[in-house]
Amino acid sequence: MLSSTAEDGEIEAQEVQVTREAANKYVVSQMGQVTDISGASRNCDGEGEHNIQVEKPSPVRPTEIRTSVSPFSVVELNTTSALANYATELMKHFHIINKAWKTLENEDTRAKCMDVIEEAKARTDHMIAEKRKKLKKEVGGHGGGRVDEDDPVTYKRAVYVMTMKLFADMERKRRELDTRDMEERKRKREQEIDEEEKATMEKEWQKNFEESRQNRVNSWKAFQAGSSTKASKTKKMRSGFKPPKHKAESR
Repeated sequence: MLSSTAEDGEIEAQEVQVTREAANKYVVSQMGQVTDISGASRNCDGEGEHNIQVEKPSPVRPTEIRTSVSPFSVVELNTTSALANYATELMKHFHIINKAWKTLENEDTRAKCMDVIEEAKARTDHMIAEKRKKLKKEVGGHGGGRVDEDDPVTYKRAVYVMTMKLFADMERKRRELDTRDMEERKRKREQEIDEEEKATMEKEWQKNFEESRQNRVNSWKAFQAGSSTKASKTKKMRSGFKPPKHKAESR
């Protein structure tokens, strides 16, 4: 049996997209086996030939392709996960493009974007003017005060960079406002929860106070009744003792 050998080394696969047919062809090219089915049948004159036949490769599952890279390493390519990752990336880019398209479809948002672009051009022109003025001061009026942005390609690049900077600043401010608004709403919600808990505790305390009112009244009445009984007993004890009358001595 003769087998095709692959070059030694490690092959690093980052993004692999293979179909069943491409996978089968790749496996055949890398792992196709040639088998001599007739043996070395040569005559005494040295004439003869080998009848060879390529064995049909074993069926390859589309979810797992095992490719012989070297006698000591095997690379497993998971096409399902690769396709899933690729689809996820496509959906991500689709949502970004869809959002941009809707932004440009809206007249208000499109006008705001155009205002940002015009502001970027104005800032770029002002920057170029300041740069040219500074250059003239440095060279003493010689050299014509030519700057790099006088080249149309460089100027276009400068406007692009300024436009991206303005859009990035707008996005940063928007996120800061969203974060601040979220924190404010969170603070208000926590305050509302605290007030609700305090109101619940106050209501519970008032309920317990009303329920124990009768017990307090009964306790007070019992206390009053006990005090009056004790006072009457003391009065009776005091009124029951009569000292003897004083008798005058007779001579």
